[in-house]
Amino acid sequence: MRASIMLSVVFVVCPSLVTATFFDKTDESAADKRTPELSKELEILKPFLGTWEVNGEWAGGGKLWARNHYKIGLGGKFIEASTFAKDGDGKVYERYRTIFSFDKKKKSVVSHGFTYDGTTSVVDMKTEKNDSGRSIAISQWTPTNGTTTIKQKTEFVDDDSYRWQVWSRMSDDGDWTEIMNAVWKRAKKSP
Repeated sequence: MRASIMLSVVFVVCPSLVTATFFDKTDESAADKRTPELSKELEILKPFLGTWEVNGEWAGGGKLWARNHYKIGLGGKFIEASTFAKDGDGKVYERYRTIFSFDKKKKSVVSHGFTYDGTTSVVDMKTEKNDSGRSIAISQWTPTNGTTTIKQKTEFVDDDSYRWQVWSRMSDDGDWTEIMNAVWKRAKKSP
């Protein structure tokens, strides 16, 4: 009885001690070995898994460098992406965190986006294969400022690169203006 009371005190009073003791037994390499298989509904996004870099220029002339890292998330039912960028010659910072899932009701992939400034979004994606059997993802949304609509398309060129195109328009019946056309390259692994 006394032992069970003491154990209850440890769980109630010192949950961080219990958590630290249990979770310190795992490490990143052990977690990598337990990565689940990607769900069938997200297979079309499998080519994105890994690390990618882009060096591009916005239509307005601003330089862009960014790095994405895509990995399989919880139970293989999600893909998690972290995007790091720098503005001009500034410091690298995490700009976006995105979680992709399959929405059974909509029967489509949905991205849940989180931005460094605290804004969030939920965007439906159209996914398909091109004539070469490579993945294409298209999405369209109106940011929280509500003044422009953004359309984005990613299309794999080969196993190690995908084209990223972004357009904007000021009104629903306006013309689309391309603001980005760049190629992301798979980052080389360090020896």
